[in-house]
This record gives sequence, C-alpha cells and structure tokens, in this order.
Amino acid sequence: MVDVNKLIKDAQTAQSTGNDTLALDYFQQALSQYPNEASLLIACGNLCMKLNHFAQAVTHFRNLLAVNKSPEVVNALCYALQAHGNQSANEGRDNIAEASFTEALQYHPKHAIFWYNLGNAQRNLGKLEAAVASFKQSIESDPNDADVYNNLGNVQRELGQLDLAIANYEKAIALDDKMHYSLAHLIHQKQHICDWRGEGKDNLEQQILTLREIVRTTPNAAIAPFAFLAMPSTTAAEQKLCANHYIAQNYQQLNALRDKLAFTYQLQSKPKLKIGYLSADFRLHPLAFLITDLIESHDRTQFERYAYSYGADDKTDTRKRLVNAFDHFIDIRALNDIEAATKINQDQIDILVDLTGYTQSSRTGIAVLKPAPIQINWLGFAGTMGEFAEQAPLFDYLLADKIIAPNQADFSEKLLYL
Repeated sequence: MVDVNKLIKDAQTAQSTGNDTLALDYFQQALSQYPNEASLLIACGNLCMKLNHFAQAVTHFRNLLAVNKSPEVVNALCYALQAHGNQSANEGRDNIAEASFTEALQYHPKHAIFWYNLGNAQRNLGKLEAAVASFKQSIESDPNDADVYNNLGNVQRELGQLDLAIANYEKAIALDDKMHYSLAHLIHQKQHICDWRGEGKDNLEQQILTLREIVRTTPNAAIAPFAFLAMPSTTAAEQKLCANHYIAQNYQQLNALRDKLAFTYQLQSKPKLKIGYLSADFRLHPLAFLITDLIESHDRTQFERYAYSYGADDKTDTRKRLVNAFDHFIDIRALNDIEAATKINQDQIDILVDLTGYTQSSRTGIAVLKPAPIQINWLGFAGTMGEFAEQAPLFDYLLADKIIAPNQADFSEKLLYL
C-alpha cells in the first residue's frame, strides 16, 4: 500500500523547491488512492493550471465539483474551461473550444466573454447562424464591447448580410476609435455594395486615407491584407507593411512553435518530385476552373501531386474531377494547423503551393509552421504574404507576372515570373 501521507509530504517538498511537475506527479499518485479527496483535487487542479495542463485541470475541477458544489469550485472549473478553450482555439482545435465554452456557460449563462469566445469557435467551425446568436447573447450581457460588434459583423458579412455587417462595424468604431480592423472591414464592405456616400471622415476616400496612415504608423492594427489590397490609392510598399503587421499580430505563437516542431526534410534524390497544393477551394469555385487542367497536365513520370483540402466537399462534378486529378487527395478539415503541417511534412512534400493566401477561409498558420522545404504563394492572393520581424518570409517564392509584381522590393517572396 502506498504511503499517501509520504506522497503528500514529498509533493509539498517538491513544490517548495519549485519543481511543480514532480509535485503534480506525487499529488496524482496520492489522488489515485483517494479519488474523491477534495484537498488533493484542489492541489492537482491548481498545479495543472500553473503548468498549462488545462484539460487535466478541467477534469480535476469537474471531479471536485461532484463533491463540493460551492461557488468557488464552480468558478475554478469555469476558469479552467476558459483557459482550455482559449488554448484549443489558439491551436486550431475549435471543436474543443466550442465544447469548453458551452460547458462554462452552463454555470454562468450571462457571461459575456464566454459567449464571445463561443461565437468565435462556432464561426471557425462554419456554424455561422449559431455564431450570430452567441455574439448577440454576448452583446446582451455587455453592450459596450467593441470587439463583439466587429466579430458579429464578420459573421454577417460571411452570411451575405452586408448592411447588417456595416452597421455593426460602425458600432464597433463608435465604441472604440482604435478598432482599426473594423474600419478596414467597413471600407471593404462599403466597396462591395458601392456605397460612396458620406461626408467628412465618413467619406470612403477619406476613410481609405485614414487607414493608409494607420498601416504606416500602427503596427498592432492587424489590418486584413486582402481588404487593404483592394483599396484604391494604397501603395505596394504599404501593402507589404500591412502583411508584415498582420502576420506579426496573428501568427507569432505559431511562428514560435515552428522552431519547437523543427521539421526536417528529405532532400535526397527521389524518383518523383512531390508537389502539395493547399486550398479551401477544391470545389465549384473559380479556383477549380483555373487549376484543374493544370493539375491534370502534370508529367506523372516526374511529379507526384498531393491536394491538402480544408474546404467543404460540395459533391459537385467539379470536386470529383479535382479529386481524380491528384495522385493523393487529403481532407485536412479535421486537423488543426499543427496536425496538418505534420501530415504534410510526413508526406515528404518537396514544394508546397498555397492557393488561398489571405482570402476567405485561409489557413495561413499551416505555412507558418514550414512543413515543406520550399513554399510558394500563388493564385489566391496576388500580393505579398509578408515576413516576420526577423526577416523570415512566410513563403519562399511568389508565382507572378510583371503586371501584379513589377518590383521585387515590394515583395517578401522571391518572384518567379510566369
């Protein structure tokens, strides 16, 4: 029989010396002998939170709630669920994030942040109507959070409700004049509906001038490069700056993970060059009409063709033809960015071509992790994808022509002219 008192004493000693990992191990051994002991569940839960083992922390606090239903335990569980949900969202595991915030809302049904985070997860999962409902619940609990109005606008934009989206972007800016990305969305959607009206600062042309100044002076503005690229009068230098700021704001965590993953590449001579194509749009979509003949025309004696698809299967003949055009068609929708990048690396892809860029449904995070030795930006986004502060370009090359890319200096990628 294990001496539980000794395990607890050893755990406390380990804690006092800063060895939290060892302390957790001792406490968990003790917990295996007394699984309903509240003090052990608290100790394990707290240490798991400290060590960022949020899924384990949730389990410990759930078990604690079964024996102690106090408000303090409920709050501890919800705090762990929030941390687990945020961690899962950052790693692209939105189904787990959705489940975490849904569970937290069972205990705090008026919690604005839980509703907001749930809406974000639902949007990423393509549950747009549910996301709208969640964001509206968040606004009902806290009507003064500009970010919620912005994200509600984003979902309404994706639903084609551009008038509602514009109204919510305007609400976000009214609440917080530093909501620069809301201004970018507002301008872009006004372009879509050809709304050239407005006086003074509300005039579209003036709003674009304001946004250009923001891009030049505010690195943390995180303006969407696709929207900015579509705005008249923006310069190529500003577009590059916009892309650099965007990846710094959105992909720095994944960039740090890239070094930890430390993918290696099989560079020895192979019978065929493996080319991977990454896209959300292997379906009835303009992309399909542009690339299908190309994919079918690859020399099969020299190239092995892989598709990595993270878009929905629309069951059309166009989709079926594309599936048959590739040697390997891999659906990565269920994989997070790390898992998808690992799969690409395990397939020993020599050249990865991203066909989506900064367009809708982009999963740029996969490319950030550098799963292939050569990565090419082509077709979906006719601009630079940018580079991190340490001058590491997100993509090695851009397939382009002299019309869209006349000057190398305006692009982080090396230009390969067609």
